[in-house]
Amino acid sequence: MRRLFIQLLTAATALGFAATVSATELFKIVTTESGMHRLKYQELFDKGADLAGLPVRNIALTLNGEPVQVRVVGQSVGSKNTFGPGGSIEFYAEQADSLYSKESVYVLHLVARGDSRGMVKSIPSAITRVVDRIVPAQSYLHTEIVEKNNTYDFAAPSATDPFHFGQTFSFFTTPSYNFTLDNVAGGSASAKVSVEMYGLLDFDIEGNDHHFEVLVNGNLVGDQQFDGATATVLDIEDVPVQSGDNAFRYKYRSIAGVPFDRITLNKFSVTYPRTTDVSGSGYLEGYFDTEQAMVVGVGNAASVYRKLENGELERLERGVEARGDGVVFSTGGVAADYIVVAEDAYTVPEIEAIPDYQDISSGIVDYLVIAHPSLIGDELQELADLRAQDYAVKVVDVDQVYAQYGNHIVGADAIENYVSYAANNMQAKMVMLIGSDTLDYKKLISNSISLLPTKYVTTPGGALTITQTPSDAAYGDLNDDGVPDIPTGRISARTKQELANVVAKIKAYEAREGYIGRTVVATDKQDVGNGVSFADDAQDLIDAIPSAWSDGIRADFRAFPDVDGHQQAHDKLINLINSGVSVVSYIGHSSQQSWSYTTPPMMRAVEVAGLTNVGKPTVVTQWGCWNTYFVDISGNTMADAFLLTKDVGAATVLGASTLTSSTGERALGIELNKRLYTEGMTIGDAVIQAKKALVKVGDFPAVQLGWQILGDVALKINN
Repeated sequence: MRRLFIQLLTAATALGFAATVSATELFKIVTTESGMHRLKYQELFDKGADLAGLPVRNIALTLNGEPVQVRVVGQSVGSKNTFGPGGSIEFYAEQADSLYSKESVYVLHLVARGDSRGMVKSIPSAITRVVDRIVPAQSYLHTEIVEKNNTYDFAAPSATDPFHFGQTFSFFTTPSYNFTLDNVAGGSASAKVSVEMYGLLDFDIEGNDHHFEVLVNGNLVGDQQFDGATATVLDIEDVPVQSGDNAFRYKYRSIAGVPFDRITLNKFSVTYPRTTDVSGSGYLEGYFDTEQAMVVGVGNAASVYRKLENGELERLERGVEARGDGVVFSTGGVAADYIVVAEDAYTVPEIEAIPDYQDISSGIVDYLVIAHPSLIGDELQELADLRAQDYAVKVVDVDQVYAQYGNHIVGADAIENYVSYAANNMQAKMVMLIGSDTLDYKKLISNSISLLPTKYVTTPGGALTITQTPSDAAYGDLNDDGVPDIPTGRISARTKQELANVVAKIKAYEAREGYIGRTVVATDKQDVGNGVSFADDAQDLIDAIPSAWSDGIRADFRAFPDVDGHQQAHDKLINLINSGVSVVSYIGHSSQQSWSYTTPPMMRAVEVAGLTNVGKPTVVTQWGCWNTYFVDISGNTMADAFLLTKDVGAATVLGASTLTSSTGERALGIELNKRLYTEGMTIGDAVIQAKKALVKVGDFPAVQLGWQILGDVALKINN
C-alpha cells in the first residue's frame, strides 16, 4: 500500500492550511461482520497506512456517503489529540443489506480544518456509577437468528434477499429445522420467536392466499394468514425453548377457495434469556433492563457500549468495574441494547486503497463502455477502435464507477447513477457493459462470479410475479417510466478470450458477404392448451419485415415443427444456420437452455458448439421466456452459448430474461421487425424505437424491461 503513504502526506499538508476540498478519502475499511470493530495504529501501519501525526478531531468515517460514529483514540505518548502509536479507531459496523455483496465498505477521511463539525461523528461518553449494594444481573435477552440461504427464488418478495430455506408446496410435508441455543438461563425458558415467511403466489381471489402454523419443539405456538407475493412476520411470545437442540417447523393450513399454496421460510429469530458468561468469544451484545449487570469471560479491561433506539452509540465511562475475569457495569437505569467487548475481541476489518482517480465524467461520448478491469486490454480496445470509426467512444473501468458514483460500494446503484449522469451531461447515446454476471453475488449456492452487476426489476407473470428480473435495459430507463430511453447491451464475457471471440464475430458480421438478406424463422409447435399458434405469430412478425430486406420468408427458410415434423424442423434450422444467415428468429416457448417443447427441442444451448457457421456469424432474436437469462449461475443460457462460443454462433443475441407472454413478445416482435432491417439502423436504436412504439399498442412491462441485448448495440443488420 505504498500509495497510502503518499496520499496521507499530501492530505496532511492540505489539512494544515490550504485545503481545497472538505475531506480527503484515506482508505476503505471493509468488513463482512456486524458489531464493534477496531483498527489499532500498528495494524494500520503494518498494512501500509501510517496516520501518525494526524489530528484526532479531523479523522472521520462514512458509509455510503453518510457520517458514521467513530471513536478515535490518540497516541499513548505525547498529545492525546494526535494519532500515533498506541492509538486506535473504533466503530460499530452493520451487516450489509445488499443483494450484491456481503461487504460493508466504510471510508476513512481526513477532514479539513473548519469542516469537521458536520462530518466527524464521535461516539460520546455516558457517565454511570456502579453501586455495590445492587446485585448485578447475570442474564440478558439474546437474539439468535436462524437463516439458511440455500435456495434462490426469482419470485422472492425482497429486493436484497432472494435466498431462503427452500420453497415448499402445500401438496407435500414440510421439513423440520433444528437449531441450537446455548447458555439458556436456567436451562429452559420462555422466548419470543419471530418468523419471516415469503408468499410466492398471488391468486386473483378475494381474501388471503396463504395460511401457515408454527411448531417449536413439537408444540403449536402460533398461526397466521397473509395475502399475495409478499413477506410477512409472525411474532410469537412465551415459546418454551431449552439449552441445546430445539426444533422448528411450519405447516400449511387450508383456506377456502385457494387451490394450493406455495410459501417459504426466509428466516426466524429466537429472543431468550441467556447467561452473561461469554468465555471463549469475549463478546456480548443484547438487551438489559436492569440497573447493573455482570459479564464473565471478557477480562477486566472490557469496554461497554450502549446502543440507543435510534441506533446511536454511547460508551460507558466510570460505571464499569473489574470483577475477576469480567466486569460489572451500571446501566444508569437505561434499558437498551448493550455491547460488552474484551480488549482482544474487537473485529479487525480489512483496509483497502482508494483507487487512483480517473476522469470518467467529462467530455462528449456516443458509445459508452463500462468494463470490468480484468477485461480491459487489447481485445476491448479492438472493439473500441471499431466503434471509434463512427462514434465518440469512452471506455470506463467499473471500479471507478463504484468509487465516484457509489461511494465505493459494488452494485447496480453506482452504474445506474453514472449512466444517468453520462446521458444527461455527456450526451451518451448507447451503453455497453463488458463482463459476465450471476444471481449468486455472495456465493451462497455456487462459485460463480459477477464481473459487472445488472439491475433487478419486478415484472408480472400472472399468479407468479417475477421480483428478480435481471434488466440491463433498466439502466437505460432514465426517467423511471418503465420504458428504456437509451440502449444498453452486454458482452457477457468471463475471460479476455471470450471477449475476443465476440469481437471477432462482430467484425465478421459487419464484413459479411453472401448471406445478407437471408433470415430464418423457427417456431415451437402449437400450444393447444393456451390456444397459441406460434406459426401464426411468426407470420405476423414476417409480415412486419420491410420488403426491401426480404419479400417474405421462403418456405425453405422456415423451420416449423407442425409443418416439417419435429426432428426435420430441428435439422433444417441447424443446416440453415450453418449455411449462413443474417438473422435467426425463434418464436415459441423457451427456457434458459433450450427452445420449444418439441421432441427434440428445436435447439439446445449445448448444440451451439457443434455449429459450423465459421466466418458467418448470425444475429439471433428470441421470442420466448428466459432464453437471455444472463445471470444464470452456470453461465450457459441459449444467449450466452450463441454469443460466447468461438468462431460459430452469433455476434449479438436478443431475448427475454424473465417470464413473458406470447402476446407481449408478438407485439414487440412486430414493432422491432418494422425497424431492425432498415438500412443503417443499429440494433440498439431499433430496440428503443420499438419499445417506445409498443407503449401505444399496450402495456407490456415484461418485455419493456425484461427483454435484453447481449452483444453490440451498435451492430447493424442492414449496413
